[in-house]
Amino acid sequence: NSILAKVNKMGDTFDTLLLENQDGISRSIQHLEATLEQSKQMIKEFKQTMANVNQMLVSQNGNYDEIMENLNRTSRNLDEFTRTIKEQPWSLVRKSAPKERKIK
Repeated sequence: NSILAKVNKMGDTFDTLLLENQDGISRSIQHLEATLEQSKQMIKEFKQTMANVNQMLVSQNGNYDEIMENLNRTSRNLDEFTRTIKEQPWSLVRKSAPKERKIK
């Protein structure tokens, strides 16, 4: 009986708390529902954005391959140019190799 009395008293206290705070609880629930709707909309927009980014990356894949090929070709050309300058530094100034010197 003692336990039942305490449970009934807790129930009454709980009912009183609910009645006194009903407006606040109702506003909190409405705010929570609005936040949930905003979250759903943001997730939907995020998914659309990710789909657009993915589509853009797929469509640009060929361009990336071409850019990489151009970079490789440029690197090879620079290597060849550097080697030529090291071996024939005069080629920066003259059209042809200098004539051999005659040593007396």
